[in-house]
Amino acid sequence: MTQNNSTGAALDILERGNIFLFYTPKQGIEKLDTLEDVERLDLILGAGEKPRYRLLQIECKHLPKPSEASLQHVWGFVETVSDDSDRIEDHLDPER
Repeated sequence: MTQNNSTGAALDILERGNIFLFYTPKQGIEKLDTLEDVERLDLILGAGEKPRYRLLQIECKHLPKPSEASLQHVWGFVETVSDDSDRIEDHLDPER
């Protein structure tokens, strides 16, 4: 599907879906005050009419400033992909 952005340039949309963000606080932290209190940051992408879920673990807890974007690297990796949302949930909370 091709659409135009605000500048009129053509964009190819590969998928539409939802984005979910989950975090795990550091041990002993009950209330988050800063990003330093976050132990783990996960992003779930759910795309398609019959969603395919992608669980990504994000290693950096902030995006670089635009002026420093070429100097900083934000990385993550795809931990698992599944058509079953329960399988993704098991990765996030294995004790449930």
